[in-house]
Amino acid sequence: MGKGHEPDDRDGWARLRFAVIGLLLAAPPPKGRLRSELEQLARKVWQHPGGGEVRFSVSTIERWYYQARSQDRDPVGALRRRRRSDAGRERALSAALLEALRTQYRDHPSWTMQLHYGNLEARVEDEPHRAHPRGSNGLHLRSASRYAAH
Repeated sequence: MGKGHEPDDRDGWARLRFAVIGLLLAAPPPKGRLRSELEQLARKVWQHPGGGEVRFSVSTIERWYYQARSQDRDPVGALRRRRRSDAGRERALSAALLEALRTQYRDHPSWTMQLHYGNLEARVEDEPHRAHPRGSNGLHLRSASRYAAH
C-alpha cells in the first residue's frame, strides 16, 4: 500500500489539505469572491501524499476551508483525518449470522441484499442471543454472499 494510504499518514493528508486552502486563510478573498477562488483551486492538480496527482471538488475544498478557519490554534490539526470511533473493534457478522446468511444465499440467490439483511434482522429478533447485523454493512453481506455461492 502506498504511503499516502497508511492510517498513520494523517499528517501528510492534513498538510496537503492545508496547502490547498492555506492562501485563502492567509489572505481571505473579498466578500462574494470565495466561490470563484474555490472553483479555481478545484481546477488545479495536486500532488497526492502517496505519489501521483489528485483533484478535489469545490465542496470538499470549501469544507476544508471552514474546518480550518474554525480552528484558530491548529488549522492543520483540524484537517487531519479522524480515527473511526469503532477502530479496533470487530465489525464482522457473528459466525452464526454468517452461516445463516450463507444458507439464505444458497437457498435464495435471487434475493436482494436488502431482503437478506431484513431476514437476518428478523432472525436476531427471534433469537436475541445472536449478534445483531446492524453493525455490519453491505460489504460484509456482499463478501459473505460470495462465499455462500461456492
